[in-house]
Amino acid sequence: MRHARFGHPRRSASLGPGGPREGYAPAGRARPPRRSRLETIILVVGFAAAVVSGVAAYRAGGPYGDRNDQDPRVRRVYDRATGKVTMVAYDANGNLRLDHWCYMDGERLLRMDVDEDEDGAIDRREHYGPGERLERTEYLDHGQVTRTETPGGGQGTEPRK
Repeated sequence: MRHARFGHPRRSASLGPGGPREGYAPAGRARPPRRSRLETIILVVGFAAAVVSGVAAYRAGGPYGDRNDQDPRVRRVYDRATGKVTMVAYDANGNLRLDHWCYMDGERLLRMDVDEDEDGAIDRREHYGPGERLERTEYLDHGQVTRTETPGGGQGTEPRK
């Protein structure tokens, strides 16, 4: 017997000489097919891989995504009240020790401190003005300014004592 609407034989459980036809469930009693052991293992492994990749992304990006996506050596500090960037610290030479600190007002660079020999003390301090133009560079020794330079090759005088 053909189904009137779809033009194919009606699929229903019928009892014939060999019992119910294989592959057909009795009407109203359809059950989803059971997963094989291999399918279950694949699902569990896939779920575990998703969890591991989520944890790795959290560790790489930080709790609020404050680490640079391309370079995990960069750290940003934000003002809690305004949400603006106040400092960006980074490792310029890749030895996992921070050696540059950029003090910011949002997107504007105010000052940059550099520890060139990585002894824990600032060796050079650069001050920036409007338009992020370098105004002066100070060279420090044990926290004391020893020399000041201005752009254009002009060397400043010794600091007042």
